Amino acid sequence: MVAVDAVIARLQRQCRSAAKTGRRYIAPTSDTERSVVFVAGQQRSGTNMVMEVLDRHWQTEVFHETDARAFDRYQMRDVETIRSLIERSRASHVVIKALCELQRLRAIMDSFAGTRAIWIVRHFHDVSSSMARQFSSTADILKRMRKDPGLGGWRGEHMSLSVRTLLDDCVKDDITEVSAAAFQWFMRNRLYFDQALDRDPGVRIVFYEDLVTRPEVAFEAVMAYLGLEFRPSLISDVFAGSVNTADKPAIDPRIEALCQQLFDRLVVAAQTQH
Repeated sequence: MVAVDAVIARLQRQCRSAAKTGRRYIAPTSDTERSVVFVAGQQRSGTNMVMEVLDRHWQTEVFHETDARAFDRYQMRDVETIRSLIERSRASHVVIKALCELQRLRAIMDSFAGTRAIWIVRHFHDVSSSMARQFSSTADILKRMRKDPGLGGWRGEHMSLSVRTLLDDCVKDDITEVSAAAFQWFMRNRLYFDQALDRDPGVRIVFYEDLVTRPEVAFEAVMAYLGLEFRPSLISDVFAGSVNTADKPAIDPRIEALCQQLFDRLVVAAQTQH
């Protein structure tokens, strides 16, 4: 059933893309009118949902992480390849996912004119529970990164000295998958502040919980920020069934405290963003 649903979703996306392409050939966008949007966030934070909503908008061309034109094994291709895709697009808004690239988001955005980003934040309890169910190697990867952050691939890129110290202190040999997932949530969302994105009006924090519990209000605000017209039909498939769906995960107390402090800091940053 899951496989059938995936095929149907892919066919719907292809049909929607063909219809949008035809419309844009009739009324193409000039280079000076084009905006580039990055949808950023830690894995299992709701970025797929946001990408799907944006993909339904007729003014967008959306590059999902499964799109071989823009990604290679879920990682964004080089800047010049992305630039070429943007320049060839006839859409007014080119939307690109950025998960494995959080540590380079500032540099990537600086490579293009007219860029904006939305950084999706989901509470670490739900992300950790979801990651522990979905992945089984996070703990092993973090333990390897204690020896050398580079052994974690994109997870270890541009790691600050303070996070490296916390990695050594918090990731023990007996760390559980759910605690490892929580620490990864901390590492990845900490990058928002490490790159001073909280001082950039071109980057906006959006909370997953707001998107699914108040979708019309939250998505209307997102569309306004991106310069897109909002229509209720865009959010017809958004639902709140994945919020607080499991018992509170048993996260190592020190990692829990780190995550809670960072989550609180993200809340404050969202309240004060322009």
